[in-house]
Amino acid sequence: MPAIETIRYGIIARILPVFGRACVKVGDYTEETITKTINTIEISGGKYCGRDEMPTFDGASLYFRIAGRRVRLSYEDYGDVVLWGPRKVVLELSKRIKADLLQEPTK
Repeated sequence: MPAIETIRYGIIARILPVFGRACVKVGDYTEETITKTINTIEISGGKYCGRDEMPTFDGASLYFRIAGRRVRLSYEDYGDVVLWGPRKVVLELSKRIKADLLQEPTK
């Protein structure tokens, strides 16, 4: 079992790995979490591809391409920040993001 925290969406979390996909919670919603997550994705070679607004609640999904693979960063206000996509890419990115979030902010 990976050392990172995996979202437990019941059947979805069990089915995704069969198809080589994963969803990982990278943190709780704060502006700092969103900013650091986007910066880490871009530093890792991710290219921003677009955004989906969700009219039913305050949240969004941001889409990135990393090595030709699509990765989605979903968040909702005062909820979770979740990374969706190919298992190998998502697990590697989530480790980098968590390491960045643990670093002290520079002043």
